[in-house]
Amino acid sequence: MTQSAIVFARPNEDEIAAQIARHEVLGTGRLGGQRAAFLYFDLRGWDFSRAQLAGADFTGSDLTGARFAGAALDNAIFFGADLRRTNFAGAQMRRADLRGSCLAGAVLDGADLFEADMREGGVAERGRMGLMRFLYHDTGPADLPVSMLSAQGLEVVRGRSYAAQMCDLSAASLRDARLGRTNLGKARLIGADLTHADLSGAEMTGADLSNAILTGALLTGAVLDGAVLDGVLRDPPALPDAFGQDRLSQALARHARWAQSQGREGQPVSFGMNDLRAFGSFRGATLSALNAPRAILTGADLRETELQGARLAGADLRRCDLRGADLRGVDLTGAKLTWADFSDANLSPLALEDGRILAAKLGGADLRYAKLSKTNLKRATLSEADLSWADLTGAQLAGADLTRSIMAGTIVAHSALSEANVDWALGATALAR
Repeated sequence: MTQSAIVFARPNEDEIAAQIARHEVLGTGRLGGQRAAFLYFDLRGWDFSRAQLAGADFTGSDLTGARFAGAALDNAIFFGADLRRTNFAGAQMRRADLRGSCLAGAVLDGADLFEADMREGGVAERGRMGLMRFLYHDTGPADLPVSMLSAQGLEVVRGRSYAAQMCDLSAASLRDARLGRTNLGKARLIGADLTHADLSGAEMTGADLSNAILTGALLTGAVLDGAVLDGVLRDPPALPDAFGQDRLSQALARHARWAQSQGREGQPVSFGMNDLRAFGSFRGATLSALNAPRAILTGADLRETELQGARLAGADLRRCDLRGADLRGVDLTGAKLTWADFSDANLSPLALEDGRILAAKLGGADLRYAKLSKTNLKRATLSEADLSWADLTGAQLAGADLTRSIMAGTIVAHSALSEANVDWALGATALAR
């Protein structure tokens, strides 16, 4: 048994357009139509938005970062395809074949995946001497640690060996997606956002939903036998008695006075380890020096919030809106920050009255797919943080510590990286833009 990297065809724009046109003719029943076959094509970043491609075949193709927003893809075949960061928002994908595909970080918000097949699958071919050769996507050393169609988990079926890859939807966005009767057996949904998704009757036996967001998800009739549900976020609980909604404004006002008077007036508030999602919006609040380690604030509105020196180590801030927030000297060590929006936020050092300088701490934080556009990260500690596919366009990184961080697919300028410490940062040099 051997492994062989997939050799992708590299079509030009005219070839793609011609295939789409013939496929659309086929859909109307007119003469001259032909089914689109994009098998093992390099289609990275291609825009198929609103295309009529029901039944098209994308087997094994590299569609990383492609766009299918609003496209018609019922019965389309994506068997073993690389669909990382692919945008399927609002797409019609009923009964689509997604077996063995990698959808890590993909956007499927509002997509219709009724009866789609997302079971494990793999691609193999018979080589010389009758030996089975496993095909896999050669992603390179700077990519995510998800090897498409790898030879891991080999099983023998009727005397033949095959490579089986679980459908990977890790950290994918499936908000409001329709997944009724979808086959997600053994699929990886680790950290996926399934807010308000319809999973009625879905087959999820053995699926890994660790740390997935299931707020408002409809699970009527879903089969979850053997599924991993560790750390799953369901609907938020009632507010803690000490912070009832009627007391919240008063507590925040006292905290604001305490912060502004440097402890001479008011009283600090502490939210450590509490689930605070029911609070809703904190926009514009003064929460300087807030003590909320491991608090759950998933999806909270924290725009323009003052969080200087806040202690949020291990907190869950996935999907939070932190645009324009003052986060100087914040401690977000080990925090969950996937899909969070830090655009125009300030994470530079905080100067204390006693002359000390407090740098922002994001060591070991999970910042996959986060928006850090024009974010001030001067002298911030990001060592061992996962910045895979994060957008650092225009970010200020002077003096930032990025040692041993993961930067697979990170969007960042060479000029910005040159001002930071990137020793041993995985993928930083190869993928800077």
